[in-house]
Amino acid sequence: MFDKLYVSPQSYPTYVDRHVDVHEHRAPTDASVKLLREMQDAAQKATDEVIVVSNNKFECVIHRIKSYVDDRVVMRAVFLLNGRRMNAEYSCYSMIATQEMLMRGIRDAIALEIANVCLADILMVSKPDVAGRL
Repeated sequence: MFDKLYVSPQSYPTYVDRHVDVHEHRAPTDASVKLLREMQDAAQKATDEVIVVSNNKFECVIHRIKSYVDDRVVMRAVFLLNGRRMNAEYSCYSMIATQEMLMRGIRDAIALEIANVCLADILMVSKPDVAGRL
């Protein structure tokens, strides 16, 4: 198997004497718009479900998004409470996620955000001696 010796000819550097120009071709406007629409449609398909809640002083939109990177289901809520825009988010692993679990989780996240904002406003307005006793 190793009884023959093979010597390859020595390779020498070769030179190219030709000049190549690279031209950049930009996409026309119609193709750019088409690409943008395709990207928007892909983002729309990534959102599984949208829940809209509206009332006199409370408006809320909840997005259910599947995160394939870490195999989680993300519930993201954007809501207006008395004209103030707030965000809340809840996520859990998709293997254990049920509809009831997701709804309870985003409900608790919204309630926590509202409570934090409302209590912060109340405690800032309260007298110092009353706030000190809390």
